[in-house]
Amino acid sequence: MKKFLCGLTLLFAFLSSHGQNDNPAYYKIDSLIGTSEFENALQLIASELLKAKTSNETIWLKAKRGEALISHGNLDEAETILNGIKSLDKSQPLQGLVLTNLGYLYLNKGRNDLALQYLEEALIKFQESNSRDTKEGARCLSTLGLVYGSTGKYKQAESNQNIALQIRLKIFGDNSEEVAASYNNLGLVYSQSDPDKALEYYEKALPIYEKLHGKDHFKIAIASTNIGLMYNSLQLYGDAINNFETALTIWRKIYPNGHPNEAITLLNLGRTYGQMKNPTASLEYSEKALAIYKKYYGAKHSDISQTLNQIGNLKLNAGDYDGALQYFQQALIANAPHFESLDLTKNPIVTDYYNAKVLLYSLRYKATALEEKHYRETLKLSDLKLSLTCLFSCDSLIDDIRHHSR
Repeated sequence: MKKFLCGLTLLFAFLSSHGQNDNPAYYKIDSLIGTSEFENALQLIASELLKAKTSNETIWLKAKRGEALISHGNLDEAETILNGIKSLDKSQPLQGLVLTNLGYLYLNKGRNDLALQYLEEALIKFQESNSRDTKEGARCLSTLGLVYGSTGKYKQAESNQNIALQIRLKIFGDNSEEVAASYNNLGLVYSQSDPDKALEYYEKALPIYEKLHGKDHFKIAIASTNIGLMYNSLQLYGDAINNFETALTIWRKIYPNGHPNEAITLLNLGRTYGQMKNPTASLEYSEKALAIYKKYYGAKHSDISQTLNQIGNLKLNAGDYDGALQYFQQALIANAPHFESLDLTKNPIVTDYYNAKVLLYSLRYKATALEEKHYRETLKLSDLKLSLTCLFSCDSLIDDIRHHSR
């Protein structure tokens, strides 16, 4: 109880510092976002905006609206809202909140350069106002850690996530939503370099989520998916499938008509069965994922592109070079806003993409398929030339990625 009261005191201090008084609706908004009830949060924010009496209250509510929209996947709308309040006069902690949300936005857009810029500015605002050790300060540190992790700066990522964890432990106690999120984020840090350690942190998050939400909550599905991914990395495929199946059961209960979260799990099941040399099951799960993604996203999305890549590789492994190339070309189309050509001699320009890394994989896979088609089937020089064209595009794209990651 003492830790909980301490958390309320610090949160109240943060809210009061930029004019939020003790309106219980504001605490409710934070709680709804924290538990990912974004629709309810957006409705409450809209209601409170009509009652806002000060500019700081309006800015805080709009910043929270942007935060909820980002987590809900409405990135363009969130960007418009946050850029609209970015330059308005506000207290330093409130500036830190807006800048944190802009950093979070650009992290989700794959613009690590802008994410890093805004989050480092946000951290300075929190430090200068002695509000780093608040809920929002910890969120800034944690999000900055995610950016460092996505750019390969693992030591800095680990440091930021551990600081955020200690702040959250002090404010909220051992068994809180925020602490579970920190364990999950530390798992993300180690997922690329140390699967065993990542698994340790994911398995710390899972019982907290189960205690808070029961066994059928979407956060259990997320935690189970993360655990499954680490078992996959450790080549413990049976354990991976068990965790993915647990997640899949939960998603189907929550979203009986399908959902992109279900598609993610199906895609991972497809990948795992592919690694187990079961191409029939792999193709079945991958095609189910593709159908759901197309239902929700339409023709273009990086997740669609990633799924098409996976199916293309199944075709390639089976020696179906033309089939593989068709899927890789469709993957290029799905990931490029202004590219529509099914002509294998055409590639999108390297600055036209939703997700640069997925585009890089599509180009490499296409190059590999063309090269294998040449050596094992056609011996046509044109196939090798097209393969080299894809590889040149890869080099240009890598330069673009490095530029935006600096």
